[in-house]
Parts: sequence; structure tokens; C-alpha cells
Amino acid sequence: MNERMGGVLIFGLMLGVATAASGAGVEQALETQIQAEREAQAAQRRVEALDDEARRLLDEFRHLEAERARLARYNDQVARLVRNQETEILSLEGQLEELEVTRREILPLMQRMVDTLDQVVAADLPFLPVERRARVAALKALLDDPEASLPDQFRRLLEAYQVEAGYGRTLEVRERTIELDGAARTVEILRVGRLALFYRTLDGRRVGRWDPEARRWAALDDDYVEPLARAFAVARKQAAPDLVTLPLPTPKEGR
Repeated sequence: MNERMGGVLIFGLMLGVATAASGAGVEQALETQIQAEREAQAAQRRVEALDDEARRLLDEFRHLEAERARLARYNDQVARLVRNQETEILSLEGQLEELEVTRREILPLMQRMVDTLDQVVAADLPFLPVERRARVAALKALLDDPEASLPDQFRRLLEAYQVEAGYGRTLEVRERTIELDGAARTVEILRVGRLALFYRTLDGRRVGRWDPEARRWAALDDDYVEPLARAFAVARKQAAPDLVTLPLPTPKEGR
């Protein structure tokens, strides 16, 4: 009986040892499984992180590629602009060379035109002397001005010639102080184009004309008082145009 009980106890102890050993293996297996899952999750996170990094790098690459393409298009555009500017510069240089040639040719011409205008004013009938001499002086100063453009110089010169040409087609009456009989006297001056100048005293009793040969004012006979009165009225538009007989300079007098 005691021997049988001893065997049972021994078997029981062996079973307990075996059960204990089996429990320890399960725990170890579970721990191993948990560790494996943890490592798998860590690996998954690393994979996902690498995937996110790859996606970020891909997006960055695409952005850089798009930026490169944009910069390439911009560089091409700039290159075209530079080529166009180079062409424009060459064209402008050619135009400047032509302009310089034109300037060298036209400046002497304009200078001669101003000198001629100066001579005309000096030798012409003495009407608007201050205004006309000032216009010539302004033209001379303009030609000597290095800042003045060639087109402006030429335009002003043509305007002066047009003004002078206009004097030959108009009648004009102005009051002016002239020297008569050695004394200054205010009179009315009638300009008939560029042909003749006549004066009439303010009381209308004395008349005369400019003598281009003697370069002085000369009295006219009383026979011209009435014709000149009509001529003054026509010039002022106070009377209809009419035929008036007036003494004009002859070719012998240089007119």
C-alpha cells in the first residue's frame, strides 16, 4: 500500500513537473509571438514611414521638375528677348549712324537758312522789327543748343519761314512811333504784304510811305490822303475790298 502510494505520488510529481514545464513553454511562446508582432508592427511602421518619405520625395521631385521646366521656358523667353534686344540695338545703332550723317548734312543747311532769314529781316521793310529780330536770334540760339533735338530745330526753323511767308499775303494796320521831320511821332502804319509800308498821322491829314532806297520815311502828296484812308479801312475790315491806287516801289528801288 505504501509502495503504491509512493508511485502515485511520484507520478503526480512528474505530472506536475511536466505541467509546469508545459506552462512555461506556452508563456515563452506567447512572449515570442508578442515580440514578433511588435517587431512586425515596428517593421510596418518603418515601411509606412519609408513609403511616406518616398511619396514626399516623389512629390518634391515632381515639384522640382515642374520648376525646372518653368525655368527652362523662362530662360528660353529671356534668351528670345535678349536676341530681340540685340537686334533692336543693332538697328538703333544703324539709325543713329544714319541720323549722324543726316545731322552733319542738315545742320549746315539750317545754318544757311537762319543766315538768309537774318539777311531778309535786315533788308526787308521795317515792320515788326523787334519781333522778327527776336525770332531770328532765338533760332540762332536753338541751333547752338547741344540739348536741342534736330527735329525740333528744323520744325522751329520751318515755322519761322512760314511766318515770314505769311507776311506777304496779308494787310495789317498798327500804331507805331516813327521819326518825321526830325521828331518822333505816333502814326498808323499800313503794311501791304511785303510790298510797301504807308503811314498816316492820327488826325489823317498827313500820309507817306517807306522809301526802301533811302531807308527812311518820305511824305506823299495830299492826293493820296483819300486813297490811303480807303486802304486803311479795307485793311481794318471796315470797308469792302476795293481797287486803290497807291505808289509802290519800282524794281529800280530793289523791290
